[in-house]
Amino acid sequence: MNSLASESAGERPTSFLDVLRNTSVIIPCLFACFAAFLLLARSHFYSTPIQTIQTIAIGLGTILGIGCLRGLCGLPSKPARSPLAKWGWYLQTLTLLQVSLLLTVTSAYSEATAIIWVLSVVNEVVWWTVNGRQAPPVTTNPAETDHVIEEDIEARLLSSLETSDSVDSPLGAVGTSGEIAAQTNQSWIRSRDEYGESISASQRALFAAGQRFQTIHLAFIPELPGIPHVDVTSLEGPSVEIMVGEVQGFGLRLELKLTQIYDEPVEVVIQVEVFAESSQAA
Repeated sequence: MNSLASESAGERPTSFLDVLRNTSVIIPCLFACFAAFLLLARSHFYSTPIQTIQTIAIGLGTILGIGCLRGLCGLPSKPARSPLAKWGWYLQTLTLLQVSLLLTVTSAYSEATAIIWVLSVVNEVVWWTVNGRQAPPVTTNPAETDHVIEEDIEARLLSSLETSDSVDSPLGAVGTSGEIAAQTNQSWIRSRDEYGESISASQRALFAAGQRFQTIHLAFIPELPGIPHVDVTSLEGPSVEIMVGEVQGFGLRLELKLTQIYDEPVEVVIQVEVFAESSQAA
């Protein structure tokens, strides 16, 4: 049996770093926020004012520590970030505000606290600007567009599977890549409609004896109008797991893994369905 694997565009296999960002990093973020809140709540018990060097050291240390935690959490605009990772990011803004207020009420030198406030504001502006630039574009009517994209890609994948079982032509049926001839490595059909651009591609991958993993890069020239949606299925050959790696408007990366190791060369034919929504449709 051929395996079927598909992932949404831009989705990567889960790594240890992703698990750390999406679950564990929230613990030090909560601790930092709670500690800053506790210190601020008990600030009226402090009788000795904090000196200038102490004020600047605490402020800079907090800013650097928040930068490290945010680097571990990752940008909240990334689609792979969980709600916990996003809240870990947001808590750092609250932590910095609490520490700045704490230094304001416990320091005897307004110049030092003014420096910390300026650095805090600049720090937050930079971080949130970087996050905003990484945010994906928002469509005006995503529900209707996603429905069209999902149905279109699913229909073409089913058509490709039916074609590979029933059509003997080297290029398959019209509108799909279907089977490809033995001497052909790739067969592409690229089309455009009122919704965007579509690519139906058959790709042959040859595994040497003892080889189990392979990476395939597909380039889109000219570049597609946006980040495409991608679905992949195996048409011919031994059982293989297919994972969609990085997806961009100029190309994508596929990672293939045979379910077992073979003592002789084997080849796999996969079907790739790509749809990129046009700016007019968005």
